Amino acid sequence: MGFRLEPTIYNLSFAGTPLDGLHVRMSCCTLKEYNNMLRASMMEGEVSVELLEKNEEILDLFVNHLVSWDLEDMAGRPVPVTRDGIDEQERTVIAQLIQAWQIAMVNIPNPLSSQSSNGETSAEQSLGLGSASENLGN
Repeated sequence: MGFRLEPTIYNLSFAGTPLDGLHVRMSCCTLKEYNNMLRASMMEGEVSVELLEKNEEILDLFVNHLVSWDLEDMAGRPVPVTRDGIDEQERTVIAQLIQAWQIAMVNIPNPLSSQSSNGETSAEQSLGLGSASENLGN
C-alpha cells in the first residue's frame, strides 16, 4: 500500500487591500501547470493570437483550481465558480487573485510548533497578502 497525499488547499486572504473581506480557496496545481502558467505570464509584446491563447490557458487553469469564493455581484448574488463567472469580473481583480494564488504556491509554510496536540498537519494554508497590483500580462 502506497502513500497518498491529501490535496493542498490555500485560503487566500486580502486583509489591508481593496479586496479585504474576500475569501478564496484554491487547490494547488502541478509543477508542470505552474511552469506553464509562469511561462505564459512572462510573455510580452503586442497583443497576438499566441498571447491571447496563453491568457486563456491561465484563466482555464485558475478556474480548474478555484475551490470556492464568497464573491457576489452588484445585486448581491453569488458569482459562480465557473469560467463564465470569472469572465464577468474585472480583469484587475482576477489578476490579483491569480497573483495571490501563485504567491501561495511558492511560499513554504512554517513547520508546526512542538505544541501541536493531535499530530495532524493541515492541508490548508492561510495567507494575509498585501497589495497585489503587479501586471501579470492578462
